[in-house]
Amino acid sequence: MKLIDSDLLDHLQVNGEQAARRRANHNFHEKNDAMVQRLFISMESDSYVRPHFHPESHKWEFFLVLRGRLDFLVFDDDGTLKERIALDADGPVRGLEIPFNTWHCTVVNEGSVQFLEVKEGPYVVNNDKHFAEWSPPEESEIVPNYLALLKELQPGQVAKL
Repeated sequence: MKLIDSDLLDHLQVNGEQAARRRANHNFHEKNDAMVQRLFISMESDSYVRPHFHPESHKWEFFLVLRGRLDFLVFDDDGTLKERIALDADGPVRGLEIPFNTWHCTVVNEGSVQFLEVKEGPYVVNNDKHFAEWSPPEESEIVPNYLALLKELQPGQVAKL
């Protein structure tokens, strides 16, 4: 039996704080080819998740915040923010499920957040997601400025520097 307890989330948070990408995950599925991918993620406020979508028709994603708060951003094809949804472990909206082919990313405005992500597998790194051309890659020197833009972006505004 696999337990989801405070120790697991505490350990995950420490790993996220110490990681270069400022986030960490703990997989409950055994292998990348598992048909159901279940992972717990801890993310810090300075972690950048590049806007992306999953092109395969079975690649929906389910998110449930367990601790903290994050904003889930949904974009159109040109990078205009369509929706900004606050997911809060203590709030009225704690999770969501998105369909495939939906441009999205997450931002943490302060502190850290731990959440559960569930999606259909298998996970194949080279076709799992398509990144937005209107967003910088993770290694870009403009990422801190772009992340600041994402944290303030409101529906109708374009996610471009």
